[in-house]
Amino acid sequence: MSKPLDVTHGVRPHFPALAANDFIFADNAGGSQILQSSIDAITRYLVTSNVQLGGGYPHSREAARQVDKGKEAAAVLTNVQGGTEQIVIGSSTTQLASNLGYACALAGKTRGLFEANDELSSLPQSTRLNLTIKYWLPTPLPDSDSPFALALSVSDLEPLLSANTRLVAFTAVSNLLGHRTHVKDAVQLIKSKCGGRAMTVVDCVAYAPHGRMDMQEWDCDAVLFSFYKLFGPHLSCLAISSSSPLSSTALQSLGHYFHPQTPAYKLAPGGAPYELQVGCHPILPYLLSLSNEDDADPAQRLVKAYERIQAHEKTLSERMLAYLLSEQARAKGVRVVGPETAQDRVPTISFVVIEQADSSGERVTYKKKVMSKDIVSRFDATQKIGIKYGHFYSTKVMLCLPLDTSVTPDNLVFDKSSAWQPQPDEDGVVRISFVHYNTLEEVDAIVEQLKKVLEEL
Repeated sequence: MSKPLDVTHGVRPHFPALAANDFIFADNAGGSQILQSSIDAITRYLVTSNVQLGGGYPHSREAARQVDKGKEAAAVLTNVQGGTEQIVIGSSTTQLASNLGYACALAGKTRGLFEANDELSSLPQSTRLNLTIKYWLPTPLPDSDSPFALALSVSDLEPLLSANTRLVAFTAVSNLLGHRTHVKDAVQLIKSKCGGRAMTVVDCVAYAPHGRMDMQEWDCDAVLFSFYKLFGPHLSCLAISSSSPLSSTALQSLGHYFHPQTPAYKLAPGGAPYELQVGCHPILPYLLSLSNEDDADPAQRLVKAYERIQAHEKTLSERMLAYLLSEQARAKGVRVVGPETAQDRVPTISFVVIEQADSSGERVTYKKKVMSKDIVSRFDATQKIGIKYGHFYSTKVMLCLPLDTSVTPDNLVFDKSSAWQPQPDEDGVVRISFVHYNTLEEVDAIVEQLKKVLEEL
């Protein structure tokens, strides 16, 4: 068994924002704190190599070398087939997903299947494919009595697939439910049901801080993730397998016609700021250092590092869930949204506070007893803890919850001109999201504050 992480001495000193120890960062699913080594790399580049790439003079050569290191790190982090030429770095995953949609150029009548979550919502609106759009929605977990314990089930995916399906996009982790999707099982099913003709895009934005991305193990076509949620600067990444049609025939270029026909040039016209790309590289050596091993290859060390991260994060989830599922919290109307155990989830934990059920209509629904905004505003007033409320871009997932504001259409098949665009529930859920630098003491402080808030409201 791996040695536990030493969070106090081996993790938190790497993050300068945590040095004062006077604020609890628990909105990490929205953006993590940045590594000191990343800050140092950005500063060093701006001081020593802040020139245009492509020159023969030493500063330009060094600048190119430093920028390439950011892509080298991304290639290792994703285990993409084809290496750095398959890495696209951009300002956000939403932008990269939109670029991917605009660049897709498959001929003929095609069908797209999209999980109704987060940044992937930009794909069906932006794509120029002649798409029929279907949505893969979360459903109640069979081993839970709570109608709020929703997750993506691979069994629900199967009837949505057909020989006409050409593109399937889904999340490895929901940024609202916190549930880990069984990515490999989903990809295998897609390939089997669609005769190997459907391309798979996996959104790893909410997954990357908590688990290793492994494109070759998953056998997917592409993944998206955000460096700024993985302890780096505000950039994101799209990795496309060199064996995928997305890497060649299925993509039209958004850039200059005379540029190389690789994904990086096709999908990132103008490129991302050089200094921020440089700041992405230190993420890899930091994660490797958490493996507590020096002699293994990088891939194996990443596996070990994430094993240690997950072991610590499981304790955080268990401590937070223990209160949210307690009789005391339940009596106040607290209901966890997503899995109620630390199994198959990350420490991104959402909840609502409800009244008794209303069973007078066609289905049982619940009215909020306390608005999510009111709970978070009490936390904000302390100026000591950062959490958030809202739908977190998962507007369609919100409609799957048994709230009195939730209405899903009977027919979830659309074309690209009339994609499902429901009115968002702005109040949404309360979301508390931890990463491996958070401590059990911080969880306890959040629980104590939440107890006070629920007594007051």
